[in-house]
Amino acid sequence: MECKVQGTLFIVGVAVPGDEELKLVSKLGKKFGVTDDIYRILRKAKIINHADEVVERFTHIFDDIVKHGDDAAKALDDLVRAGVPTEAVEEAVKHGATIKAVKEGVERFAKSTSPIKNSYGYTIIIERGNERYGLIHGWLRHVHGYEMDYKRETSFFPMGQEIVYYVNGQKKIMNLPKTIQSPEELYNEIVRLTRQYKDLLRPSMESRPGTIILTKPSNLPGITEITLVFKRSGSTYKLITFWPESGSAVWIYKNGKWIRRP
Repeated sequence: MECKVQGTLFIVGVAVPGDEELKLVSKLGKKFGVTDDIYRILRKAKIINHADEVVERFTHIFDDIVKHGDDAAKALDDLVRAGVPTEAVEEAVKHGATIKAVKEGVERFAKSTSPIKNSYGYTIIIERGNERYGLIHGWLRHVHGYEMDYKRETSFFPMGQEIVYYVNGQKKIMNLPKTIQSPEELYNEIVRLTRQYKDLLRPSMESRPGTIILTKPSNLPGITEITLVFKRSGSTYKLITFWPESGSAVWIYKNGKWIRRP
């Protein structure tokens, strides 16, 4: 993929055989030529409006597609098909991820998991979920920084990611350490903790009706403890979210500043 400039027209070149008809898309007065396939995905995901203008709140997604072409557009299409809203993808890209990296991480981390039974007759469910709960939520929130701009604090799993943030409108980059080598390694740890402490999931352990919060030792390097939150419906507990609580490699974004919680 390459991006060529012809006068004021930006043409997004794509790595596909044959000649591709270009459709014009406008962003802040600049014209971009995109292929039919990319145009279709942009319209389907509502990145552009009926006037073929880029919707302002999705400019980071569009810029990533301009930069990476077909790969980014297809990754966006796959994420939308998987139920990840464009708003969540936009936030992840705004904070430094590529669309392709978000898609690959979700695919490798947010796996279907068999229900877990505990000794008290309760079933524990670890669902793929979406941007609001489950594995997808945890990945977006605590790997890519989804909602970090308006939540009180956001702790990050140390996977070597670059997190983009802004101070007084100026772009800054936080380079996080890498002690977790793959999405699969993190997934296995979340499942291990759930299985190991499954018998703590019963009504007598609820901090408030229907909710259990467990903070337990982690086997992941650089992480001392991980917190998991479960909610009960009938005889089923569902994993809602999780985050690294402390550790030598755990960094937390809080009130516009980065702190460590060793």
